[in-house]
Amino acid sequence: MARPRKQTVDYFPHDCDHGKTMFIIEQKFGNDGYVMWFKLLEMLGKTEGHFIDLNNESDWEFLTSVCRIQGDLCRRILNLLAKLGAIDPELWEQNIVWSQNFVSRISDAYRKRTSEIPKRPDNYRKKSLSEAQTDGNPPEEGGINPQTKLKESKVKESIGKKSTTPTFPEIKKPKKKKTTIPLDFKISDRVKSWAHKKGLHQLDQHLESFALKCKAKGYEYIDWDEAFMEAIRANWAQLKNQEPQSGPGPQNAYTICPACKREVLPADLTERACIKCERTTPTGAAALQKINEMLQGKTVEGGYG
Repeated sequence: MARPRKQTVDYFPHDCDHGKTMFIIEQKFGNDGYVMWFKLLEMLGKTEGHFIDLNNESDWEFLTSVCRIQGDLCRRILNLLAKLGAIDPELWEQNIVWSQNFVSRISDAYRKRTSEIPKRPDNYRKKSLSEAQTDGNPPEEGGINPQTKLKESKVKESIGKKSTTPTFPEIKKPKKKKTTIPLDFKISDRVKSWAHKKGLHQLDQHLESFALKCKAKGYEYIDWDEAFMEAIRANWAQLKNQEPQSGPGPQNAYTICPACKREVLPADLTERACIKCERTTPTGAAALQKINEMLQGKTVEGGYG
């Protein structure tokens, strides 16, 4: 059995000095232009016949994925390559990438092969379009189907009209899916900025309550920052002094202890006093005792207040 004829190459020359094409592409598109050009040459080298038909959606997706470049930028780079003559401008109008300079430079690889070096695919697109028109209707006398003739005339007419910009299938972005709360979920800068503007505090307590509830209930969200901010608005943690205070600034985070009359953080308040006066001062402890007695309906000499 004869060995199949090969019309691909395993390598191509890569000069250390580049010409005007590389200079212009790199100046205009930076590293994206450099990567795009040599990735394109690699694909041309390993594609049968050394041309790429980008009318095929899967080939277009493959090219943008290999180059790791967005479709719109990829198209702009190819348009400029055609304008510079690096790829064939006429074939590019049909979304076919062919570079005669590339094929000429790899001609040495075909000297010892039985297969001829590939030629410009002038009839490739026309042949594909003609085959696509086959509809199975029986031809009339003479072997000519009038419907086929009509379709062929429309194909020729469409080929004759040159489009300035190739069209490609629209690449749809995948929809985001709901997930459970991430294991490393924390208070982001976005949430901190939002809470500061709203005059909201005690974010750590809100986060602890939010995370526990989401895990226990198995809640799923798309945007976890938005979900956390909504939980703060609704005060899931049931914190006191949750209402936004007037004006931004650190001073708004403090409140007055009813026992020792000091300014303390809301988080430092206990049921009837604060951590400072309960733990550190005898005066505060005595004041707390008097408040307890008043709440229990006992009379205190001299009163307190």
